[in-house]
Amino acid sequence: MEFPGEDHIQLTWTYNGGTFEDCLHYNPGPGDYKWNFVSGVTFTKAVWRGEC
Repeated sequence: MEFPGEDHIQLTWTYNGGTFEDCLHYNPGPGDYKWNFVSGVTFTKAVWRGEC
């Protein structure tokens, strides 16, 4: 399934006192589309968007 213009998700999270952000592609890629996060991660924002 394709969603032109909105097939990436911008994630923001906190972990161990830091704030992090990255963009993932709608499954199955190309590029990063799947991550495993460790215990203690708190997601603070998720926004569907166009290309990263």
